[in-house]
Amino acid sequence: MNTLLVLAALSAVAAGDTRSTNANAFNGWHQYGGNPQHTAISKVSLQPLQRIVWQTPIDKAPQYSGSNLLVHYTGPMISRSGTVVIPVKTAAGGSFVAEGRRHTDGSLLWTTPTDWSAPPSGWGPVIGAALFPQPGNRNKTSMVMASSGGRVIIRDDVDSPTSRTRVLTFFGDAAYRANPTAYNNNVKINTPITVDNSGNIYFGYQVLGTNPLGLVSGLAKITPTGSGLSSGAVYRYKSMAGLTGGLSNGKVTTNCAPAVSLDGKSLYFSTNGATPYIVAVSTASLAPIAATRLTDPNTGNNAWVADEGTASPMVASDGTVWYGILENPAGSNHYRGWMLRFSIGLTQIGRPGAFGWDDTCSLVPKSAVPSYKGPSPYLVLTKYNNYYGIGGDGRNMLAILDPASTKIDPETGVTVLKEVLTVLGITPDGDGLNGKVREWCINTAAIDVAGKCALVNCEDGKAFRWDFVTNTLSEQITLTAGIGEAYTSTVIGPDGKGYAINNATVYVLGSN
Repeated sequence: MNTLLVLAALSAVAAGDTRSTNANAFNGWHQYGGNPQHTAISKVSLQPLQRIVWQTPIDKAPQYSGSNLLVHYTGPMISRSGTVVIPVKTAAGGSFVAEGRRHTDGSLLWTTPTDWSAPPSGWGPVIGAALFPQPGNRNKTSMVMASSGGRVIIRDDVDSPTSRTRVLTFFGDAAYRANPTAYNNNVKINTPITVDNSGNIYFGYQVLGTNPLGLVSGLAKITPTGSGLSSGAVYRYKSMAGLTGGLSNGKVTTNCAPAVSLDGKSLYFSTNGATPYIVAVSTASLAPIAATRLTDPNTGNNAWVADEGTASPMVASDGTVWYGILENPAGSNHYRGWMLRFSIGLTQIGRPGAFGWDDTCSLVPKSAVPSYKGPSPYLVLTKYNNYYGIGGDGRNMLAILDPASTKIDPETGVTVLKEVLTVLGITPDGDGLNGKVREWCINTAAIDVAGKCALVNCEDGKAFRWDFVTNTLSEQITLTAGIGEAYTSTVIGPDGKGYAINNATVYVLGSN
């Protein structure tokens, strides 16, 4: 038996905590939202938030905008064996390296540099990266990370300090080698990378100028084949016009992580050209399946789909697709946006949630919320900030919403999904009058189903356990003095330690 796991379990008992870490259930936290559907569900219970076990910079040269840090960071990824992989920004200009660290103490195991550079964006965009079981040897976990010119770097084995690495090009290695400067300058991977359960790699790319192949913005698929990811990779790519049946000539929304359907046959993403769409294509061929115009449910106008956010589709346990947008006209919903829901074939269904800006909702199984007695098999967790100074009252909350129940939103008069639970932040903002509190800084919050709680991060510099049984912020731990920053994800690791990003640092949280 693993001595570290025994000690972790004993420390939990000593702290009066009876939740099992269920370490044998951990299959890895491989990508944005943990899995190809981005549900953010953990099969391992969160440890008590009693101390910072270790910490490490995720940005060694953070660029502040006044008192804010408007940079999006790719969250920690964890292999089944417990290697933590963190893409780290190392210079003000945006140089990046992936670090592999031991989950128990954060000790550095390896580094893999990349020459990826960011596409144009108002806020610093994420660098695409993901982990996946190695084809032909599922006991080994590989890493894929964005490189220059639309290429990706593959590290064969993230658990080995001496693993082989190689570079793959979605439009062909020979074409890239013929004119690397043209592709490096004009072709940029602009989304997180999603990997499906078969090891297929998907990402959006943005084309900024002319190139020998005449590439335009679109979406790519790479299938590494053979043991050890040897030669024989299969490449597919299509322009946005080809992906949408000619409806759009835009690009995949920057920072939007494509999501995979439950049956693995469809890929969902958004495009934010002149008319924004949520799109479904075949994972096998990238052939278009459906494209639905994204609209403001209050005004019917085209939605605002911003490159400055990180909203991505979440595929729920019934196959429906959830996606957050901003309202149009801007500010007509206090810049809260809306959380929209679509059928498997992308017909918009039901009523919206009252918040969708920069938010990927997390899936909350019904069993995790004992007070809920309604008909829905699952609920969804979203931010519920209500920004003071731009129409809102500053009473910033988190919410769990019921897909089957509605209410009238008092702010807009729109019929929206009803809250099952809400929790208000605890730290006053500004003068604190009328209940104004610091806003929640979370996007795709990790859900501990067995522990009936979520790990959530706040701009007051604290991380919290939101207990769904008592509907309280039952535990808190101070990470920093607090800062306004682009929203970040949380993760739960193989032994139940929590991972949160605050002020350019990854904090790993656990028990005494």
